[in-house]
Amino acid sequence: MRIVLIGYGNELRSDDRFGPEVVRRLGELFHDVSSITTVVATQLLPEHVTLFDGARLVVLFDAAHNEPGSVSVCCICSDRDTAGPLTHQLTADMIVGLAAKTIRRMPRVFLVSAGGYSFDLGEQMSTGMQDIVDEVVESAALRVTRILRLSSSGPRN
Repeated sequence: MRIVLIGYGNELRSDDRFGPEVVRRLGELFHDVSSITTVVATQLLPEHVTLFDGARLVVLFDAAHNEPGSVSVCCICSDRDTAGPLTHQLTADMIVGLAAKTIRRMPRVFLVSAGGYSFDLGEQMSTGMQDIVDEVVESAALRVTRILRLSSSGPRN
């Protein structure tokens, strides 16, 4: 089972570095696990679709202009209509729609987003967002570990 973790956001915009920071830390935790691919990016790009091919699970991490301190996890379905002009910057819905049209077997895709406190210029996250990063890394690491254990134990009879 291959798992892809993509963290994206502008690391020069304070709390927008949530996604890259989460995935960087998860990459450190799972650096010796060959079935996990981690990607840190400023934005989602059409080229990221190639990572979906052959994966069983893709998790996207991004900061959002939601309620500060809130965290949401949603499944992104490939049956959403995401038609529209293709640009070099994609939303989570758009990349899943593009992947559904171009790869053989769609993985399950989740978006984990955290409401930022500040998106001002700066490389330092707010204290609130740093706490959220710690919580999300811990929670995601536990879930990924559980998935890896289940996939290595084989089918149950």
